[in-house]
Amino acid sequence: MVNSSREGSQSAAQMVASFFSGAFLTLTLVFIFFFTPPNSFTDSNTKSNSSKESEQSSSVRNQINQFSTIVTDLSKGYVDPIDTSKIFRIGMNAMLSQLDPYTEFEDVSGAADMRENISGKYGGVGIVIGRKGGDEGKSPPTTPTTSTSTSTSTSTSTPTTTTTTTTTYNEVKVVNAIEGYAYNDGVRVGDTILSVDGINTNTLPMDEIRTLLRGDPNTKVVVKIERQQYKQRKELEFTLIRQRVSLRDVKVVSFLKKNGKVDNGEMRLNDEGEMEILSYAGYTGIGYIKLSGFSEDAGSEIRRSVDNLQQLYNRRLNFGNENRDVRILDGMKPLKGLIIDLRGNPGGLLTSAVDIASSLIPPGEEIVSARGRGFSSVTYKVSVQ
Repeated sequence: MVNSSREGSQSAAQMVASFFSGAFLTLTLVFIFFFTPPNSFTDSNTKSNSSKESEQSSSVRNQINQFSTIVTDLSKGYVDPIDTSKIFRIGMNAMLSQLDPYTEFEDVSGAADMRENISGKYGGVGIVIGRKGGDEGKSPPTTPTTSTSTSTSTSTSTPTTTTTTTTTYNEVKVVNAIEGYAYNDGVRVGDTILSVDGINTNTLPMDEIRTLLRGDPNTKVVVKIERQQYKQRKELEFTLIRQRVSLRDVKVVSFLKKNGKVDNGEMRLNDEGEMEILSYAGYTGIGYIKLSGFSEDAGSEIRRSVDNLQQLYNRRLNFGNENRDVRILDGMKPLKGLIIDLRGNPGGLLTSAVDIASSLIPPGEEIVSARGRGFSSVTYKVSVQ
C-alpha cells in the first residue's frame, strides 16, 4: 500500500509540474510576441529582402559569366574568325526585344547620337546622310595574293599564299542638306558622298563617316561628291566649315484645305512686278504642324508655330475688307482646329512632351504619370496658365 501511495503522489506531482511548465512557456511566448520591439520584425524582413536580392544578383552574375564563357570559346575555337562585338550586339538586342519595342541598347556612339538628337544641337556641316541597306554592305570574293618568304637558315625562297578580304559598302547619299549650313555651300539632296578628308566612304561604316563630318565648330572638312547632271555624273569638291548646327523639331507649319491637303496659300507677280496675294492660307481655320521630335526646344517651337497660325488665320478673315489696314474683328479669333502630325516621330524628352501638352490642355489637368522600381512615382499636370 505504501508503495502504491508513493507512486500516485509522484504521478500527481509530475502532472502539476508539467502543467506549470506549459503555462510558463505559453506566457513567455505571449510576452515575447507582444513586447518585442517592432524593429525586430522589420530587421527580419529587411534581412529576408536582402537575402533575395543577394540570390538574384548571384544568379545574374552566373548567367553573365556563362554568356562570357560562350563568346570566349567561340572567339578561340570556332572554325572561322568571328566578330565578337557583332555577336554581343545581336545578343543584347535579342535579349531586350523580349521586353517591349521601346527598350534598346545603345553603345557609346549611339548614346552620343541620342544626346545630340535630344539637345537638337551638334558640331557639324548640316548634312543628313543615308545608305541603302545600312551597314550590311557587300563583300567581294576573297582575293588570294602570293608572297615570297626567305628562310635565313637554308637560304631558300618559299612562296606562301595569303587571302585578304576587303569589305565595301553601298554608296552614301545626302538625304538632307540644311539651309544655312552645307546647303549654302552648294551641297544638294541626292548627292553621292565619295570621300571625306580623302577617305573613301565605301570602305567605312556610317558611324565613322558621321564622325569624320562632325567636329569642333570653325574647323574645316573636305567633302568630295558626285552629282547627276543632265545625264552626266560630275564630281565636285567642297571645303565646308563646321558650325554649331541647330535642328528644328517643327518641320511644317501650315493649314489644311477642305480636301485634307496642306494649304500654303497662292501668290503671283502682277504686271508691275509686285507680289499679289490671291488667297491667304488658312481658309478652313484648321492648323497643321509636323513635329519630328521632342528635343529641348520642342515646346517653344510649338508655341511660336501656333501663334503664327493664329495670326495668319485672322489675316485671312480680314482679307475681304476693302481697307485692309483696319481690322474688322474685335480681338483674335481662335483656330477652328489644330492637327499635330507625329508620324515618323521617334520620341525624345518626356519633359518636352509635357511642355507641349501644357500649351494645349486646360490648366490643372493631368497629362501623364510615370512609375518604376528605380524611382518614386511622379504625376505631371498642366501648369501653364
